[in-house]
Amino acid sequence: MKNDIVSIVIPTYKRFEQLDRCVMSSVNQTYENLQIIITSDNDEETNKILREKYEKLDTRIKFVANTSGKKCVGNWNNGLLYATGKYIKILYDDDWINLNCIEKCIETINGHEGVFFMCANYFPGEKHSCGSLKEYGSYNLEKTIKFMTTVSEEGFFETCVSPCAYLFKNKNIKFRTDFSNDERIEKWGSGADIIYIIENLLLQIEDRNKCLMCIEDCLGNFDSHANSCSVMNLPEVLKLTKEGMLFAKNIYSHKKEIRFI
Repeated sequence: MKNDIVSIVIPTYKRFEQLDRCVMSSVNQTYENLQIIITSDNDEETNKILREKYEKLDTRIKFVANTSGKKCVGNWNNGLLYATGKYIKILYDDDWINLNCIEKCIETINGHEGVFFMCANYFPGEKHSCGSLKEYGSYNLEKTIKFMTTVSEEGFFETCVSPCAYLFKNKNIKFRTDFSNDERIEKWGSGADIIYIIENLLLQIEDRNKCLMCIEDCLGNFDSHANSCSVMNLPEVLKLTKEGMLFAKNIYSHKKEIRFI
């Protein structure tokens, strides 16, 4: 397992300082058998500069431009096309991971479809743990669904909706639809992230009793910066997230076998 390749996929657009932080946290991992894919929605001239900068930085980095014509999820999928590792780690360009993150995940995945770990969420001037997980260890299918779709009355979630908090097995995962034509995204904000995570984490599940390994360690970080869409529209995002989670719970808790919806 120590020799398995892990693909870190980083979609990026116009957040150059944050991208530096994200890339350096990936390059400096204690687990060295990595493939780091930066997929960019920036213009051609910017892409040329970024390609030269990052591919010179480390031979494990591959820079690719998103030419699909689709933004957001299209950029994610562009990076996933190049991912050849046994495991996939997706990061937004303003996320960053602790230097032992990948090593810890590989040590603990233990035949599961994925690993969930705690994240630090940095609001302007504040730091919060993301999620309120109280039980660690192996989750079966039913327990995973409950964990991923539990939302408080205030709209806060038990799990972390960011892909930053997960490592997946690579089974040619793909986020099927673009934000622009997926009404779940338009309606539910970050609640749709959890639907995508469920769809991919549980796709072609091999053992419903070894679905998710939840570990206590805080291994990831992300910014809720002042100009982010989520922070500027927090009450609405919380409301929509709750709706999205309830939809996912209704759909998945009644399925004996998980497939894309």
